[in-house]
Amino acid sequence: MKKSYFKQMLAAILLLCGNVVNAHDFEAGGIYYKFLSATDNAVEVTFKGDSFFSYDEYAGVVTIPSTVINNGTTYNVVSVGATAFSGCISLTEVTLPASLTSVGDAAFYGCSALTVVNSYATTTPALGSNAFSSISSQAVLKYLEGDYSAWTASFAECTFMPKYYYRTDGLPGVVVGNNHVWESPLINVGAGNSGVRITVFATNSPDSFNDYPLVALGELEFYDADGNKINYTADGVTTNSLESSEGSIEALCDGNYSTFYHSKWRNGSLSPTDYVYIDVQLPQDVTSVSVKIVGRNTQRLVPTFIGVTEYGVYCARPESTSGKCGDNATWAFADGTLTISGTGAMYDDYVIGDYLSEEYNTIVVEEGITHIGAGAFKGNASLTRVELPETLLSIGYDAFYNSDNLASIELPASLTSIGYTAFANCDNLTQIIIPEGVTDLGAYAFEYCYNLTNVVIGKSVASIGNCPFRYCQKLASIVVDAENPYYDSRDNSNAIIRTETNTLIQGCKATIIPASVTTLGRAAFEGARELTSIEVPEGVTSFDYAVFWSCTALKSIKLPSTLVNLGESAFNNCWSLTMVTSLATTAPAIYENTFSGISSEAVLYHCGGDYSAWSRYFASSIANAGSCGDNVTWALRDSTLTISGTGAMYDYDNSKSVPWNGFRNEIARVVIED
Repeated sequence: MKKSYFKQMLAAILLLCGNVVNAHDFEAGGIYYKFLSATDNAVEVTFKGDSFFSYDEYAGVVTIPSTVINNGTTYNVVSVGATAFSGCISLTEVTLPASLTSVGDAAFYGCSALTVVNSYATTTPALGSNAFSSISSQAVLKYLEGDYSAWTASFAECTFMPKYYYRTDGLPGVVVGNNHVWESPLINVGAGNSGVRITVFATNSPDSFNDYPLVALGELEFYDADGNKINYTADGVTTNSLESSEGSIEALCDGNYSTFYHSKWRNGSLSPTDYVYIDVQLPQDVTSVSVKIVGRNTQRLVPTFIGVTEYGVYCARPESTSGKCGDNATWAFADGTLTISGTGAMYDDYVIGDYLSEEYNTIVVEEGITHIGAGAFKGNASLTRVELPETLLSIGYDAFYNSDNLASIELPASLTSIGYTAFANCDNLTQIIIPEGVTDLGAYAFEYCYNLTNVVIGKSVASIGNCPFRYCQKLASIVVDAENPYYDSRDNSNAIIRTETNTLIQGCKATIIPASVTTLGRAAFEGARELTSIEVPEGVTSFDYAVFWSCTALKSIKLPSTLVNLGESAFNNCWSLTMVTSLATTAPAIYENTFSGISSEAVLYHCGGDYSAWSRYFASSIANAGSCGDNVTWALRDSTLTISGTGAMYDYDNSKSVPWNGFRNEIARVVIED
């Protein structure tokens, strides 16, 4: 939640900048967008919902695409909207696309951890007021071209960034004597460009890269189109984790060998993304070059050439059909099937799809594998079938993220842990059974699984992270094993309830809230977009944050007399909500955004008391509803008195003692419901 002092500072800035009215229209890839122009199919990046104070939704590294697809239509991303990322204190790096034309007021204001901004825009985007104010004091701007002088005040450093043009005619290195030699095709570097970058990644061998002691740059040579050797000077060697063992940067410039250890190699954790690169300067009249690298006594050195740039050469991981994905685990791809073999854990953050030229439709994880690495299979839209072994203990975060066409998966009885967002955005999953052995279900594990209808939670689940099934809009059945001591779905409620605290932490469109529940947990019904009406029973005293956020089909809700507090953003983006009935004679406490985004025609019915703080969100506020029995209520709307509930009504001494006495002249019709 964004801090109050931040709100105050930003509010002051926005008063100077003008009003900000924003609400996202759709989400794709974890980024929220707002329509700008139907004619030009233009969109801008914005914050989630209609309040930029609501969530710190952007964190870590965010890459904004040039185009985005929604409901089959491709849109151009042309702007980062006002306050889109403001206050996202966990955001560390952002990449702006070539299509961008503007960055709005306070767009990144208060992103205190933001240290890198990459801009690929070919024309410098227009910059709004305070767009990058209060970001990290160490922030670096990297850009392709253009005049970024208006941006520089917010950054500690501004540097030029090479432009890469990828190609697929990669050539492997060859062994010459004891050396491994790699030579690129002729590369057009463009007239008058003096900078060239050579990058070598750590892994380019089918064997265990941790068996090799060296990650090295050897003799580096450049040749012109006629085969003549070109003299050059080097600006320096950079890695993501470097220890020099011999030689020096200057020695490499003289054509001698220089060898570098990655510090990660010493503890056996060298990963496929570790790299070494060197920036060199060529004579100004050079327009094309070929590059030759000679490594000393190691096959680990040599990269595969996959891309060029006007200003650089890019040597990176080769496409392959097999590789190593764990200390004792390997992968192999053939005929659409990806097979994981070996023993023990797969590496985290090793995305196998990065090494393949085509997608796989089947995954077979063989017996012996104990852990599926974080992100291992993410982003594969072709995946339809998965086989998991009985030796599997854990599934890492993002493991199957965005596997759009995966319709079913059987989790093995051996499984104990499912990481956060492990199956998020698996649009076609319809049912999930959490096995008895699972103890830990991560936050957002199955969020945005739009077609998920049935969930079964095993008896051993002891920890459930935030909102594991949010935005599962078709979810209609939630059953927790009756022997689970930590969570339950009492009274056939179709909900997950934390037993010890009587807190409902996950609901769905078919949830009936039990009378024994006292609290509705954080975002418990968020994204239940097919929920149309719900009654909160007597005994519930408080809502946590964003309980019914984006329940866009919710039309009516009945709140109990016991309710004391409605949390922040409780009904944010419930734009169909037209009727709220509160039986509390003292208005429950609300926040500024509790009812933000509800229908402009919404009517509040209440039982008296001071509801003035609520009234501004409603078209009308009417004290004409209440109790008339232990389980019976009355409400007057459109001249119709409706008696609802179960059991007997109270007895009244005379007509003047009935609770609707003050509305007698307005009652034209009485309906007593079944």
